[in-house]
Amino acid sequence: MANFQRTVQDTPPAIAHATLQWQQRVTKNLAQQGFAQHYARVDADFPLEKRYADAVDQSIDFTPVTTGAESIARANLLKSIITKHLADGTYAHSAADATSAAISAADATDTATCTTLLLEVKITINAHLQFATPHSRLPASILLVTTVPADEATNITAVNEILILYRRHFYSAAEELVLGTAG
Repeated sequence: MANFQRTVQDTPPAIAHATLQWQQRVTKNLAQQGFAQHYARVDADFPLEKRYADAVDQSIDFTPVTTGAESIARANLLKSIITKHLADGTYAHSAADATSAAISAADATDTATCTTLLLEVKITINAHLQFATPHSRLPASILLVTTVPADEATNITAVNEILILYRRHFYSAAEELVLGTAG
């Protein structure tokens, strides 16, 4: 699967040629080493390009949570975002990840339901981080969610740990630059 491209308009040819050669080498090297796991970083800006208008934003606020209420809200967002990320077999991945467990827990409304939801999110994200098939040469991750949510304090820790790992995973994309002309 080809990496997705960001167009740079009206670049002088000599600068563009050198920049593209360098960027293509870096992209290839990152992908071959397993550091660029995705073909595109599908954030809020990605669908703004007309050719990617059907893409679904998979980004989230990565700011650490500090309260139980924040952990409940962010756990619900993680459920939604990770579900979208697993389903992306067009942009981020070469195929949707149907192997990792779906998150079926209800949205969190209190500490107990947040714990239940986070246990499922943990299982799902850990499975996805180990799943090589849809990724661009992904070696099995040694970074997994280890916190076991059990109460408000461990829920906060688990949400923050998931956010850190999802951020590393989400931003591991190798897109390519292409030259565009004004018009």
